[in-house]
Amino acid sequence: MNILAGLETFLYVISSALFYPVVAGLVLLTFWIVISFGSFLREYLERRQGESSALRRYKKVLESKVSSLPAVMDIEFE
Repeated sequence: MNILAGLETFLYVISSALFYPVVAGLVLLTFWIVISFGSFLREYLERRQGESSALRRYKKVLESKVSSLPAVMDIEFE
């Protein structure tokens, strides 16, 4: 029985030591979920209105790539 009491004490010490870090991690993950949901909601509203910052950036990069290509371009994609 002494071994079981020692094991119980050991497990209690481990669980007590890990309680607050786990709670802190859960709080941080909750904040991360709220921030991610806000970002998702903003992106949804932008797309619904027809504007998207990611789409504008993509168009700008695409236009710069197309403008740097020669005027007459044969198909050379490999």
